[in-house]
Amino acid sequence: MAALVLAANSDLSNAEVRSILQQTAENLGLKQEHQGYGLVMADLAVQAASGSIPTDPDPDPEPDTITVSSISYLLSRNAKHMYVSVQVNPAVASASVSIEVYLNGGSSPYYTGTITTDTAGVAKFTVVNAPSGTYSTVVTDVTPAGYTWDGDFPENTFGK
Repeated sequence: MAALVLAANSDLSNAEVRSILQQTAENLGLKQEHQGYGLVMADLAVQAASGSIPTDPDPDPEPDTITVSSISYLLSRNAKHMYVSVQVNPAVASASVSIEVYLNGGSSPYYTGTITTDTAGVAKFTVVNAPSGTYSTVVTDVTPAGYTWDGDFPENTFGK
């Protein structure tokens, strides 16, 4: 799997390859001693390494300002779990990103989480056992070292 990631971006260090593989692995819902980081998702790892998750609509934000350029959704192979990916621009590693995910327009969040971005500037959240419905995600905070978040994020919905 590491060879595929390096083929997508040969400039990555060993630590960056390892981080991408860990960040894009599917959480299997088991204790870490039984699953490690989870099931390696080669397609997501290659996309993250190449910077193609997701596309960046604003390549030149204001200096010292970070933006949320996109929010995307993916389902696990068995469609049991849902992944919510938040892309920041510029691609800053280790920025803290907090979200609330709402189901079917509810007034209370179905899922909340905070995670740090990987080397591609993507924060990937896993909603375990996500039921069918329409989801929307609100970014509540982005805290990157040396940057200020502009407070905006794209509107988004996803039907499962």
